Amino acid sequence: MRALPDIIWRAPRLFYTVAILAFGVSLILGFVEMGSQLGAVDTSIPEMQAIIWAARGRTVYGALYDAAIFAAIGVVCHILLAIYQALIAQGSRGE
Repeated sequence: MRALPDIIWRAPRLFYTVAILAFGVSLILGFVEMGSQLGAVDTSIPEMQAIIWAARGRTVYGALYDAAIFAAIGVVCHILLAIYQALIAQGSRGE
């Protein structure tokens, strides 16, 4: 079997880094968007407070979802690379 490029071996860590960045960016953009939409609204109304909390929850959920997808891809890459290493080790013993 051919050796894998270095970028492939670094892929899991890259996906974990992207997961952290995606979480942060998604969270910041969600709160900025929410703040810009609520700029001219009277937020002291109790019904508005419920809407704001729901929007915050949706923003946090979306950020966690995005981060979880990238982290899961990193885990799959880790597993596939471990399988590849095991096959390489098994192949070298069999020859």
